[in-house]
Amino acid sequence: MLDRALHATLVPGDPPRRTALALWHPDGPGASPSATSTTAEQELVTLVLPSAAGPAATTLRADLVPVAELLDELVDVAPDDPAASPSVRAWGVVARHALGLMARGRLEPAITASGLDCWTLAPLDEHDRSARAALAAWLPPAAHCLAVDAGGARVLGAPEAVQELSSAIADSMPRTAAAATVARQPAWCAAEPVDVTAWRSHLSRVDDTARTVVGLRLGLPSDDEQPFRIQLQVRSAREPNLVAEAAELWAGRAEGFDQGAEADLLLALRRGARLWDPLATLLDQADPSDLEVDDVRAMELFGPLADDLGSAGIEVLVPAALTRTVRATAHVEPPPGAGDTEPSFDLASVCELTWRASLDGEPIAEAELSALAAASRPLVRLRGEWVVVDPTVAAKLRRRDHLGGADALAAALSGTAVVGGEQVEVSVGG
Repeated sequence: MLDRALHATLVPGDPPRRTALALWHPDGPGASPSATSTTAEQELVTLVLPSAAGPAATTLRADLVPVAELLDELVDVAPDDPAASPSVRAWGVVARHALGLMARGRLEPAITASGLDCWTLAPLDEHDRSARAALAAWLPPAAHCLAVDAGGARVLGAPEAVQELSSAIADSMPRTAAAATVARQPAWCAAEPVDVTAWRSHLSRVDDTARTVVGLRLGLPSDDEQPFRIQLQVRSAREPNLVAEAAELWAGRAEGFDQGAEADLLLALRRGARLWDPLATLLDQADPSDLEVDDVRAMELFGPLADDLGSAGIEVLVPAALTRTVRATAHVEPPPGAGDTEPSFDLASVCELTWRASLDGEPIAEAELSALAAASRPLVRLRGEWVVVDPTVAAKLRRRDHLGGADALAAALSGTAVVGGEQVEVSVGG
């Protein structure tokens, strides 16, 4: 059982699954911690603690317990639990954040600096990084006061401590009793470390702080017949304004990026190729930098695929002009003769339903409407700009539908109707 009143200081391990928490008594070095685990090891640890003369390195005896063993109890600690020490409360919050990332699929095999197999939480988006930075800023000193040099002049940094505990959780959870048997190999499955140095160029680094974000920049065709061209680019995760084209990266002209960025680019493409086939063709290139895609493939980037690629660490960047949307709305008129001196409209009447289009809420003129309806591709030049027209919208503009009198009356009252199995907004005239 975890004694929540104890202080918990992170002690990094290599690989991360060997990371432990040093549990020590808040009354000071003279007090001995209670037994917290059957596998806890009593060890001497050097911590930097307050003293009358200021912060000083102090060696004390603490229980060292693997993070994985304490995980269930940590996540049960409430952030405002008065019975828990500030460090235990903080590690409970960090643990829940790490498990949340894993639940979202942000987990991939990686390699430590020493070449050992491990799992890491990646790729992280800007929101994830901001949350991790906020956790580091909130981390109390007792949680990371481990002295990392002989004289105790420097302690484990808070961002590093949050990264280490998150990595410890990520590296421990997939290693179930059956994992190595099912995978038929020990790497990324067994508890014992495995040397995977030979695969270093194919693996993510366990430290996510230096990762590179890959972007797919969709370019506009030069004319109606040209395909879409997608340019690859890289962006620094630490300095968002630091951006370079992939071609510059391969040529060694991308200032601020090293060979790690090249590895990050290839890893991102491998992840993305499982979601979007065209990226697989880039992996066949010696120095992948751009590709051409047809209309159908390009339009896929405007749907849920963009979010899926974002989860894989790939940003989809489209020109601002292509974010303008053409919308089709239905309009119903009573049949010819209705409203004359002799009423001819009743619930059995058949009304004509036509489709009208608007661009960002502005009605599109009849001549422009004809151009949209006749468009053979989803990219149309309208009012001097390229505009993306959903093929389903263009198909509606070419149709002439009908609506029964009863349905037309219902549409007049509710503002909607079911046309072709789809519920749409309807304006009614006459």
